[in-house]
Amino acid sequence: MAALLESFSPLLDWKAVIKNPLARGSALMFIGSMIGNFANYIFNLLMGRGLGPEGYGTLAALVSVLIIVSVPAAAFSTTIVKFTADGKAGAEWGRLALLFRRLGLVLTVIGFLTFLIFFFGQNLIGSLLNIQRPVSLIILGLIFFITFPATLSGGILVGLQKFPFISFNSVFSSLSKLIFGIIFVYFGFGVEGAMLAIFISMFLPFIFSLYPLRFLFHEFREKVTIDWRPLIKYVFPALIATLGLNLLTTSDIVIVKKFFNPHDAGIYSALSLIGRVIFFASGPVTTVMFSLVAERKAGRQRYDHFLTASALALGGLSLAITLFYALFPEFSVRFFFGEKYISAAPYLWLFGLFITLFSLCNLFVNFFLSIKETKAAMLALPASFAQIILITLFHPNFLTVIEISTAVTAVFFLCLLVMYKRLDFKFEVTRADQ
Repeated sequence: MAALLESFSPLLDWKAVIKNPLARGSALMFIGSMIGNFANYIFNLLMGRGLGPEGYGTLAALVSVLIIVSVPAAAFSTTIVKFTADGKAGAEWGRLALLFRRLGLVLTVIGFLTFLIFFFGQNLIGSLLNIQRPVSLIILGLIFFITFPATLSGGILVGLQKFPFISFNSVFSSLSKLIFGIIFVYFGFGVEGAMLAIFISMFLPFIFSLYPLRFLFHEFREKVTIDWRPLIKYVFPALIATLGLNLLTTSDIVIVKKFFNPHDAGIYSALSLIGRVIFFASGPVTTVMFSLVAERKAGRQRYDHFLTASALALGGLSLAITLFYALFPEFSVRFFFGEKYISAAPYLWLFGLFITLFSLCNLFVNFFLSIKETKAAMLALPASFAQIILITLFHPNFLTVIEISTAVTAVFFLCLLVMYKRLDFKFEVTRADQ
């Protein structure tokens, strides 16, 4: 307990909070995230009410597919953040420039190939997902075309700790999605209009993200080389871990869309979004922690106290929101989506608990990835497979689906704690040796 208080005590002094990189970076990301999430809330509220449960269920399923298929991009992002933080610690700007150029080409090609798959396979994909909207699937392919190269610029910005710009760009993305979504849906473009708004909200911020990275273009003249083996060795477990994490909060929506009627699928999608407010609120802490820990690890400095502080902050915020959901479920549902979705209220507290556990799992997995303890991070994939198998076999109602997700995530979190406890002993040995 003394060690725990010692690691967190600097954050209790307001002067130390201002100077603390975790608190300062988290505050900037939190402000941007809250503004962006509020705009996203308005977007989903208007889409939910404008499209109705059936249309909104289709939109939510498309977004879930976007998250799942974008897993390779997310894995590359984690890898890019890690290696950028290492490069920043050693001031290896030439290597960062080469990384930017080579991976930019690779990710652009991957994005284009993904677009072609959705363009030519729209009918097959729509049949498998029970989504009969070919135009929406083509727009989804366009979003993938942007997602992969945008991953590179976004990951480098996080690794360089450009948190003010990241926060601004996040707000801009959310506001552009909201504005264009209102315009397109108002003029009758339906789900396709909402998807087009999402595409614009990703394309414009990607273009803007290149501006603070313009200095890397000047480094292209340097004759440097990169040993790609560590990056390739790292990206596979990062891919596995990211896939597992994304599946834990998206596969349930896709499964419900497949087995439940369109109206109920829309209700569940709304329930999922309200629950994930917890993750959106606490997510900035994880983003900042990853970059700081990776840099400290590369610089052979102490870093484990960042996880302690992050877990306390994230856990406290998540449990507070979950408690609010438990006390005021109907108010929460009405506030987000209105009376049409009130049947989701009885399940909100349990879904909040599920997302709280998931947020903590996400924090620990990212911590393990930031210090290259990849075996522990890859536990996310078997956890997600267990969730998918159990929900596919047992899905009589919403309660069973959520109970399965909560139980699987709780076991996953306990496993991560055990893995961390073993690493914590190693940290003690390292500090004693130093």
